[in-house]
Amino acid sequence: MLAAKGKQILAADQKRFYSTRNMLWLSATLASGAVLANTKVDGEFQRWYQSEMRSTRSDDFAAIVKPFGDGKTMVPIYLGAFAMRYLLPESKIVQPISTWAATSLRTILVGAPPLLFLQVGVGGSRPTENDSHWRPFNDNNGVSGHAFMGATPFLAGATVVKSPWLKSGFYAASTLTAWSRINDDKHYLSQAMMGWFIALIASKNILNDGESRIAFTPQIQPGRTCIAFIVMF
Repeated sequence: MLAAKGKQILAADQKRFYSTRNMLWLSATLASGAVLANTKVDGEFQRWYQSEMRSTRSDDFAAIVKPFGDGKTMVPIYLGAFAMRYLLPESKIVQPISTWAATSLRTILVGAPPLLFLQVGVGGSRPTENDSHWRPFNDNNGVSGHAFMGATPFLAGATVVKSPWLKSGFYAASTLTAWSRINDDKHYLSQAMMGWFIALIASKNILNDGESRIAFTPQIQPGRTCIAFIVMF
């Protein structure tokens, strides 16, 4: 029953994401990225930023915000925060944090497939490797994964809070990891931008419907019996 409900929620997330409206937004994102990547804009912006804007201070700040885009670091944090609602069900502080974590995880599940495909599909390279021109399936850096992952927790936060000021702050913060990739000369402007926009489109389709849950269920397999840990979004 719980597994079926979880599949329904995930299926609804996917259905909302692949709506006509969102495909138009995604197409607009790709079109904008194509213009930046396949003209001189990406290269000229990168050369200007590296020579005129990058500094020791920007490097120090980039080192602080970059880890938000590291999936190996952030996904365990989301899972732990999500589980807290079942360990402390009476806590009024834990519940919104758990909702934030569930929203973040669902955003990743929705946005990661198109992100991973486009990273390879457009075939762009890093600034230290080649130009940003699209060469389909030639490289796997056409869209910034860090920009996508780093935007996710802040965009999820913007969906949880009600204050317009807090929402604005979260939206502004969601761009910082994308900026860090440009600062560190790891991605071109178009690649960071597209990663952020994919996260934005995905996050807009997650409804905080209160259905997120954790379940433990016995699993009987040939030669062994175990307990399965199921996270439902």
